[in-house]
Amino acid sequence: MINLSYKNSIIKGSVKALIFAVASFLITYYNFGPVWNSGWWVIDDHEIVNYLGSDQKININEIIPQMLTKTEVGRPFESTRYRPSYYLLRIIETYFFTTHPQYYLRLRLFISFAFFFTLMTIIYFSLTKLTEYYPPPSNRVDQKIQRWFLMLIAIISATSISVEGYWPDILARNGSGEIYCVVGLCLYVISYYFLWIKDASKNNLLLAMLTLVNTTGLVISCGSKENFLLLLIPSFILLYRLYARKYPRFNIIFTSIGILYALFIGFAVVIALNHTGVDIYGRSVHLHDRFSVLLKWLLHFKPIHLNLLLTLFLGSIHYFSTKKFTRFTKICILVQFCNILFFFTQVVFYNGLFPLNYRYDFPGKLTYAIGWWINLAQLYYHLVYFKKGQLITYVLFPVIILILLITGLPKIKDNNNTSKFCLKNSQLFTSSIDNLVHVAKINSTLPIIILEETPRPEIIGSTQKFLSFYGINNLVNVISYPLTKHDIDKHSLYAGNCMLLYYHDNNSIGTGVDTVETVDPLKCRIKIAFHL
Repeated sequence: MINLSYKNSIIKGSVKALIFAVASFLITYYNFGPVWNSGWWVIDDHEIVNYLGSDQKININEIIPQMLTKTEVGRPFESTRYRPSYYLLRIIETYFFTTHPQYYLRLRLFISFAFFFTLMTIIYFSLTKLTEYYPPPSNRVDQKIQRWFLMLIAIISATSISVEGYWPDILARNGSGEIYCVVGLCLYVISYYFLWIKDASKNNLLLAMLTLVNTTGLVISCGSKENFLLLLIPSFILLYRLYARKYPRFNIIFTSIGILYALFIGFAVVIALNHTGVDIYGRSVHLHDRFSVLLKWLLHFKPIHLNLLLTLFLGSIHYFSTKKFTRFTKICILVQFCNILFFFTQVVFYNGLFPLNYRYDFPGKLTYAIGWWINLAQLYYHLVYFKKGQLITYVLFPVIILILLITGLPKIKDNNNTSKFCLKNSQLFTSSIDNLVHVAKINSTLPIIILEETPRPEIIGSTQKFLSFYGINNLVNVISYPLTKHDIDKHSLYAGNCMLLYYHDNNSIGTGVDTVETVDPLKCRIKIAFHL
């Protein structure tokens, strides 16, 4: 017969999981739900259509090694970026979803749900775990109120993180590579947490599953974005813990495999950068150049500096009060140092161009939230240690909630508006490219002139890949605006007998031309405008 208290704990756990699931769904639906029926986007999605090719499909035997070896995966120690996990996952995803852009977006919405659910769970369990170090306050009513406060804090915390400006660039578009990092980080963090608190002598099957998930998370993260190589630090700590506590050999071997994979990526990138002297963006990677960027940021006070100072200050207070450094204080100091190190690797990785308010800010800007949560966990721990349960319940928790609401509410509509913008423009681009394909197939002898007035040159290459994807064989010429006399003379034979592909960038002001009608020199017969 099932123990009554065990049954009650299952029911309570299920209720909490259901509440977190509903909250995660609402966060995802409100912030990114508008992209449910999105079309293709001119930026980054060209990689998908490039894999599919003009036959618009991938055969399973093409993936390995044909398609992978054509990417940077086939050039270790040569390419200045090395992301084997990213390319493998991108090709597999393309194999399943093929020509349906909405399916890619719907997967991202599911990933968003899973990420914020994981985030709430980690925040909640981390705070409740603190009460196990010392007996909780004697007043059981306060304890129950605390649990509800912790759930509310976890939900509002996840909501305040979800309104950051980099999320739509990751979750509301198909082409972002950071989406795989979100998956990897989610798997890594949740499995790491439970591996850390589990007893090695119990449930070997569960430990094996957690280790597999943790290694998978490390492999996906490090193999999708190189600054996640910093996860090697907690992975080495975990490996030592598994060995010291005599975990089964299986756990140690698989954790080691993940670490070796990440080290290989690190060596491949370092050797390539050492050979070229510049990164993928053409910026110098010489030690003195990047060190000068790092030094500038170290001397420029940021919230992350305050987080570290508060961690050391709160740790010192606890030491002088108890005459010892507790295990929890040591962990907080170690995690905060790793957190600040993660922040500065982001700075070095992007040569000081941070924050940018789009996907390249991930995971760098997460360090701000992590830093504050370490400080709050320390404060909570001290109050529990000195049995100040009333102060926690009626002062600390309401203040935390108030601060989260004040910082999050002003930005609550931003990501929803950005997602609507992405939906509108992806549908416009998709309908425009469909229109172009229809006209081009009827007029197969007409050349296509791409007027390059946008400041983003990758758009041109992307457009050409879409034309190839749809089987357009018309002659394509790219000319820059404003047109010079040489351009007019060179392309005069097309006058009145071409299709003009015209881009207008709504995000740039005062550049290029304002209306299609002002492009008179070529007097093209068919004009199609794409608004970005």
